[in-house]
Amino acid sequence: MYVSIGGDTHSCLVELWEDENALTEHWNDNAELLLQPRNVRDAPRVEFYRQQYFGLASGTWVPEGAGESEGLVHWPARGAVRVIAQGSEGDPEAAQDFLLADVDSTRREIGCIEYTRYSGVEHPQHQLLLELWENQRVYDAHWNLRTLTFKGGDGPNFVPRAYGTNGIEFYRASVFEHHYGRWLPSQAEERSIAIAWPQ
Repeated sequence: MYVSIGGDTHSCLVELWEDENALTEHWNDNAELLLQPRNVRDAPRVEFYRQQYFGLASGTWVPEGAGESEGLVHWPARGAVRVIAQGSEGDPEAAQDFLLADVDSTRREIGCIEYTRYSGVEHPQHQLLLELWENQRVYDAHWNLRTLTFKGGDGPNFVPRAYGTNGIEFYRASVFEHHYGRWLPSQAEERSIAIAWPQ
């Protein structure tokens, strides 16, 4: 569980399940509690992803284990880009001014939908950054700007985590809603009946 740093306070829960069966079992055991009536304004945003860490190779983020070779097929990049970055800061209080300045400047970039930094509730040194960008072109522009202007210096000082893993993940933004006992994409045009698409 994380709580946002800076201005308006909100929380974020990040869970990692062994597989979809484990998630389903947890859901079935706790559905009544998890579906408590809520004020619509405070309803949580629910996203599901198959976890994939990325690493930087020759200036491009590539899935870990993919190697450095460039594939023959460049798959289309559609929709909004969700970035989930987890790290563990040695001195969270000392880094807070740097992190808040980063949030302020990044949120002003064209196409930035969300850019929020969080600190762990139990372990304040655990840090989470959630980014959401309109599309791949906008994210690429952000990344190019970041690589051209980053000067290092007083940024975060990452240390090992109490639990979990430091890393960065990239996904096509996928928001879900609970209907009729299952989780469906919130956008009706993303729901498929005739084809069970792989993830």
